[in-house]
Amino acid sequence: MYLKIVDWQPGKVIDRKYRIEKVLGRGGFGITYKAKHLTLDSFCVIKTPRTEFHQDDNYGEFVYRFYKEAKTLASLKPHPHIVRVFDLFEEPDENDPRVRIPCLMMEFIEGKSLFNLVKDGGALPENKAVGYIQQIGRALMHIHKTGLVHFDATPMNIMIRPDGTAILIDFGIAGDCPPSSISLQTGNPAFAPYEQFLGERNVTVDVYTLAAGLYYAVMGECPTPSTERLKKVPLIEPKSYRSISPSLNYAIVWGMALEAGKRPQSIQNWLGLPCFSRDIPDTVRISELPEPENKGWDWSWLPWVNGSVSPVPQSTVHQLPIPAPKSKINKPLASIPGLKVYQPQEDDLRSERGVDYTLLQRLLQQQRWKDADEETYRRMLEAVKREKESYFRLEDLKNFPGIDLRTIDQLWVKYSRGRFGFSGQKRIWLDLGGTLDDYDYDTFIKLGDRVGWRKNGSLLNYSDYIFTTNALQGHLPASAVWGLAVGEVRVGSGGVGVVLCILFSLL
Repeated sequence: MYLKIVDWQPGKVIDRKYRIEKVLGRGGFGITYKAKHLTLDSFCVIKTPRTEFHQDDNYGEFVYRFYKEAKTLASLKPHPHIVRVFDLFEEPDENDPRVRIPCLMMEFIEGKSLFNLVKDGGALPENKAVGYIQQIGRALMHIHKTGLVHFDATPMNIMIRPDGTAILIDFGIAGDCPPSSISLQTGNPAFAPYEQFLGERNVTVDVYTLAAGLYYAVMGECPTPSTERLKKVPLIEPKSYRSISPSLNYAIVWGMALEAGKRPQSIQNWLGLPCFSRDIPDTVRISELPEPENKGWDWSWLPWVNGSVSPVPQSTVHQLPIPAPKSKINKPLASIPGLKVYQPQEDDLRSERGVDYTLLQRLLQQQRWKDADEETYRRMLEAVKREKESYFRLEDLKNFPGIDLRTIDQLWVKYSRGRFGFSGQKRIWLDLGGTLDDYDYDTFIKLGDRVGWRKNGSLLNYSDYIFTTNALQGHLPASAVWGLAVGEVRVGSGGVGVVLCILFSLL
């Protein structure tokens, strides 16, 4: 049944205590309203799903994530740079009382968004821009510790209070829904990495977005969208137009590396750069900034201003060459005083049993997913000396070398950018209520549905698996899991689920 709601109008009372004042904005999934608590006589913000997504195929998954993440946010310890969540409730659809609309109530932040602050007043002084971004970086570190990713930490979602405190608002609550018309709408084209439009959900998405926000703050204009950079349109470095410190220029360029693997792998790593280690105030007062100038800028060209966001189709992204980002810094980075040059780490290919994982590494680098899946099974057999038999026994699996399993997993995770890997399957298993010491058939059925191993109530044959990044999160590796189950434990008796419990417990 389709929902039939329309945007709430000013004056409407919901949950018998909140009166809608006005629409504050529309994000990738949600619409936010300014509302007034009728009893407390105070303002708040209420967020609900946008009407146009109610008929999306993945809307049910989005609502599930909405509730889950909202509850997690509400359980977060208070943080000075994160908007507070006060209530989560359902409002009946006035057209169909059987339909319940999820609503998230948050604090109302007085002040201006970082986007409007720069739009009205121009580029910020370096220390003030870094101060704001550093505050939000601390907020993201706090969020990432819980396993969440914000997905939309853009200047539009960074509020600056009159006292200079930066507050992160409007979480991209459904950011890890399966790729669909919903997930392709996530992210802001000027501030989002291209992989976000493909449904990726790694913390490196937040790294890119925050670095792009710093670019905007010090430049006074938006950076080249990542989807345009895929077409070889270059990112103009800030130092080309402004006199900024080399360390700040480097931080922005590194944080906005086109490929996720070439960015800092955590906010903490990025904030460890020299430009963030100087004596920067925790808050920057708006009153310290110069008075806004009327620049007469026309911002209608921005796709999110006129609502015409048109992400690059997934097929287009796959067909385009993806050039590695090249540094345009003229002097050698090593010659910049106090600047530590961070190089991407080499893959850890260690093995307790002398197994060579070089071919698996190369296949994954080339995104030859089926070949990599089969190579994974071969190398796992080699690790327990079962190549001749071509199948495992449970005793082999229980004694599988942990170093080798972690080597295989980190290769899958890295080169699929978090989409595939045993550890991802493990997280889903635990998320569904599974345990590592007791096999539960119902949980396995749910896992099979979630990762795409089942269709229409039946397990798929291996030949029907999807060996592209269109596959659901956790779909691969698969041949190892199925191969492990055809030894002493048969699939028909729940062997795959038993195998998974043992395998996940080794990670």
